[in-house]
Amino acid sequence: MENQVLCEKMVVIVQCGRQAGKKAFVHRLCARDDECTFESAIVVGVEKGPKKAYVGMSEKKIQKRSRVYPFVKKMNVTHLIPTTHFSEIALGEEIEKGLSEWKKNPAVRKKTIKELKKTFEEDYASGRSTWLFKKLQMAE
Repeated sequence: MENQVLCEKMVVIVQCGRQAGKKAFVHRLCARDDECTFESAIVVGVEKGPKKAYVGMSEKKIQKRSRVYPFVKKMNVTHLIPTTHFSEIALGEEIEKGLSEWKKNPAVRKKTIKELKKTFEEDYASGRSTWLFKKLQMAE
């Protein structure tokens, strides 16, 4: 059965694993095949977001606190909670190519993560997709 809720660029919350509770967006949906018995999605997300910058901080300290640590993971779609938000982050051609073969080659994976880090940090600095970079707030 095809997933009717999730679509590309949709922001999701990861439920299971090391990234549980982290925000991510769906890069590509993968159908079931011989290799994978469940419907899955390749998600790109924020492992560790930027910290708050205060008025008295130096430029170097602000840059250090503005770092973003991304992750890429193939996940079962039942482990993702869809949100109403969509990602405005435009991934470059290098990242798109790297994400298509990120599982096969460790060198490509490392390079792709570095490129994603640059892209995420540029988007954070420009003020786009601010919801994606903030910590998840739970209502009481």
